[in-house]
Amino acid sequence: DLYCEAKCDCLTGYYGVDCAINEVEFTQRISLRSQLLTTYSDFLKFKPINLNTLEDIISTSSLICTMIDELNANAVDNVLVSVSAALSIGRIIYPPASHFQDLMEIINSLYRVCDRSSAARA
Repeated sequence: DLYCEAKCDCLTGYYGVDCAINEVEFTQRISLRSQLLTTYSDFLKFKPINLNTLEDIISTSSLICTMIDELNANAVDNVLVSVSAALSIGRIIYPPASHFQDLMEIINSLYRVCDRSSAARA
């Protein structure tokens, strides 16, 4: 499995890659990240359609996806809005193929978030 990764199994009430975040702080982080992504998605509506905007979307979305445990459904939706905007820009300006590979990595990260959520509900 290309996406296999080791992950700590935290004690009840603790979260994060090193299990050092308590439940209150973890919930706050998820909420803050979701709010930031909503604001970022709204901000994208006013950005020009050019290579710099595309690269900004890729960079920001990649950074956000490094903490996939802190993404809720709203955050995932907002990253998908960003990816959709990037793909729309890509259809207009024809960026290097590597940009589309970066977007695929972001989509794969989001898939892992959704896959984990589905497994947790099962």
